Amino acid sequence: MRLSFLFLVLFLGKALAVQKPVSQVENSNEKPCSLITLTPPDCYVALNFSALIMQPLANNLNYGAQATFFDYGITGSALSPSWTVPSISPDLQFGFDLGLMGVFPMAKSFLSVDWERFHTSGDSSSFNVAEDSFMVGPFYEVGPDAFFFKDMSGDVVFHFDEVNADYGSRVQFGKYFALNLSAGAGFFRLVQDLTFHYSGGDVARRDYTSSEFIGGGPQLGCCLDYEIVKCFKFTWKGLASIFAGVFTTNTEYRTTSTQLISESHNPNNQSTTVYNKNGIVPGFDNRIGFLYECRPRKHTLVMIEAGYRVQTYINAIRTIVLASEVALPPVGSLHNATTGVYARTFDYVNSDFSLMGPYISLNLGF
Repeated sequence: MRLSFLFLVLFLGKALAVQKPVSQVENSNEKPCSLITLTPPDCYVALNFSALIMQPLANNLNYGAQATFFDYGITGSALSPSWTVPSISPDLQFGFDLGLMGVFPMAKSFLSVDWERFHTSGDSSSFNVAEDSFMVGPFYEVGPDAFFFKDMSGDVVFHFDEVNADYGSRVQFGKYFALNLSAGAGFFRLVQDLTFHYSGGDVARRDYTSSEFIGGGPQLGCCLDYEIVKCFKFTWKGLASIFAGVFTTNTEYRTTSTQLISESHNPNNQSTTVYNKNGIVPGFDNRIGFLYECRPRKHTLVMIEAGYRVQTYINAIRTIVLASEVALPPVGSLHNATTGVYARTFDYVNSDFSLMGPYISLNLGF
């Protein structure tokens, strides 16, 4: 924050320093100019396309734990195990941003609308153990009475769409420094699909969680441009939003086993569903980069921009997950109750959602 303020002071200082004294302007053929002016873009309509190479991130991508299990039949068996918690690490994937801006020269203002789309094809990770004294499993079943899973894996898919509409003005400070100030509204939809697999012996378990948020709200934006040399500029853009919307989440637990097949209980399906929970999600969108602009003729603008972008949505993913289970005593002819999922407690989990990575954009104005 202090560094950003220092840059702002330096930019303003240079912008003010390059102005000619009024007396000098009066003695020349130049017309006096105002130090701070409203200057709409030199075009009437502008189209923008941005290619995004972003990495999606969330806090809930750990899919299980590896531990040393208890076996009282083995002499010297460890009674105080350690744990390793693997996580899914998503790769960079492609998204895009389309924008349209209309300029109102008489009002010295602009109206812009843009749509960002980022849908991933899926990221996965796996973890397995071969030693007899180790086991893996979901967080709710890693203990002395847990089933001895040997393999586990996690997969995540994100679907993210955001639409923004903003109205604002461009403020010119001297010759080199300009600010675009805007206010408007934003709307976004986020879906996260998590799938965790666990297997060992003749038992296989699949936990699937789907979480969604849909909401909208007001936002404020600021764009800073500083001309380094003619036609080449440094740029920073920031957007702060408050989204009010609805959360939904659903978790399905599915277990298969040869024993369940023999007892006609295969597969064992259970689920947890939470509908229509209202909430607030703060959002922040920041990008920093460099741009080159040229004007082939009057009222025509071509601009190429490249840089790095970070988007964060706080507590945008909210789920209720199984925290611990209890082994059901044998019922009927079903002798191995650990092949099912029997809830003892649940946890309410909040997770942020972020996108970060490089971008390149083309802006055409006419």
